[in-house]
Amino acid sequence: MRREKFFQVLVLLIASCTIGSAVHGQDQVVPAMSARAYRSQGAALLAAKKIDEAQTELNKAAQLDPTSAGKYYYNLGAVLVNTGQMDPATEAFKKATEADPNYADAQFQYATALSAKLTTTPEGKVIAPPGMKEALDKYLALQPAGQFAEAAKGMLQVISTTVETNYNNPNAPKKGVKKK
Repeated sequence: MRREKFFQVLVLLIASCTIGSAVHGQDQVVPAMSARAYRSQGAALLAAKKIDEAQTELNKAAQLDPTSAGKYYYNLGAVLVNTGQMDPATEAFKKATEADPNYADAQFQYATALSAKLTTTPEGKVIAPPGMKEALDKYLALQPAGQFAEAAKGMLQVISTTVETNYNNPNAPKKGVKKK
């Protein structure tokens, strides 16, 4: 029975591709199906920790289905973060925000990934990498009370401050005071 059902589904799938190709032209039907296939293959490869291959499949899916590209790149970025690959993760989140500028969580995750590149001047001024402040502002514009709103506000506060860079040991002997 299962085998019969499998073949019925397979025949229907092949028929829909063939009919769709004949009626609408191959480029209109097959790419949407291919995008789903690439997405599924990419997800399976991500689960298997085959990151490079997954990235290739998700890039293909994003090219064929631009309306969902932000989600494909976001998922890739999340897996890359979880495997400690921050530079590729940052790039994936950037692609997610470019594909869908209104994807609030992608904006926040992009800013968070960029935070690894924060620097401090000798005077203690915190310098944010390009794009970080803009991504945080965009997140807050899209989700002012969202799940990451407080974190985004905190990050904005950090990048607009100066950090004290001098340390005084409270147990160090006082200069200029001699003991008798």
